[in-house]
Amino acid sequence: MDAFAVNLKKYADLILKRGIHLRKDEYVLIVAEIEHRRLVLALAESAYRMGASYVNVIYTDERVARSRLDYSSADNLSIVPEGKIAELKNLIKIKGCYIMLTGSENPSILNGIDAKRSSAVISAKREKLDFFSIAAAENRLKWCIAGAATEGLAGEIFPDLRGGNAKERLWEEIFRICRINEKDVNKAWDKHVERLNGVTDRLNTAKVEKLHYSGPGIDLTIGLHKDAVWKGGGSETEWGEYFMLNIPTEEIYTAPDYRTVNGVVQSTRPLFFEDSVLIRDIRMEFKDGKLVELDGSEGIESLREVLKLDAGAKRLGEVALVEKTSPVFTSGLIFYDTLYDENAASHIALGTAYPECIRNGKSLSDTEKDRVGLNRSKVHIDIMIGSSEVSIDAELYNGGTESIMKDGLFNF
Repeated sequence: MDAFAVNLKKYADLILKRGIHLRKDEYVLIVAEIEHRRLVLALAESAYRMGASYVNVIYTDERVARSRLDYSSADNLSIVPEGKIAELKNLIKIKGCYIMLTGSENPSILNGIDAKRSSAVISAKREKLDFFSIAAAENRLKWCIAGAATEGLAGEIFPDLRGGNAKERLWEEIFRICRINEKDVNKAWDKHVERLNGVTDRLNTAKVEKLHYSGPGIDLTIGLHKDAVWKGGGSETEWGEYFMLNIPTEEIYTAPDYRTVNGVVQSTRPLFFEDSVLIRDIRMEFKDGKLVELDGSEGIESLREVLKLDAGAKRLGEVALVEKTSPVFTSGLIFYDTLYDENAASHIALGTAYPECIRNGKSLSDTEKDRVGLNRSKVHIDIMIGSSEVSIDAELYNGGTESIMKDGLFNF
């Protein structure tokens, strides 16, 4: 077995053991691009070795998606296959394991598509699969999002390299970022998760009332409810089983009180939304919790269209902190993949909040969620706003103040 195959197996094992915490006789669903097949095969082999009852794979194809957007009638753009809906409903019912692989085959494949057509597909999928998003947010199944290298994506990230050399280089970065190159991968992850948990404990003890962001292009205040809970490193299912939502994971996150967001902010990294639409230089202004102004230099019309889906889409559902010591940030690369770019920089998310980020949030009714400012929406769109020039100060519920981040580093 060559070095790449060895590392790919380690990576697959990490996703299965740490990501979905696979147990004997559990059912696994993998959603991936055709280009991800080698990683899918590694995942399937390892899963069966670990005792999985069945590994189901749903492959997608960006070129087919482009053909649909070019030629399908407007009415048919809202179709979401009943078979996919049934598969996801069954996965929830049996408390199965869900793995989604990211990494575009060609990040520019949807260039030139009318924003209304692309947003129609995205909105229909969000609308009809909202039941699955809710189940995932409430941890009613184990799920993990992980990345894979493709030649097209690697070419965007490493424009000076060609073909296989760029793809090989991207795999090297993925393995480094995910600590696959460490002598003891498990020990390295234990240490990393311990540190993330230490930061969440510190923030939960501090009882933050307001966060003030300052830096180039940002003057933003975000309030937190007194029952807000900071999370990081991993999560627990409703039956108490630990798993990791993302690999890699470098963020500390919580749910804001969406009613208290005020100020201006601009993105520090491009957003590759829904693995299909590239949006650059996003600028937003909030007033009393609502997005009142939205601009950008590229792809912004697609975002505007999607934000029409429901009222919660124009409110914040997440605030996340990431240090510039993150291995994604230290790579110096833009990945054109939200999985990686959100783990390189502090970010906020338009749309739905995670109920686990408010005390007893999973048991709250919709009315009670509104009462504590826990946002609800069919979308969740991460927008990166952090950099080495951004600082965050906090007002605490005890009346004190504290510097949370300074120049991209935790300042505890």
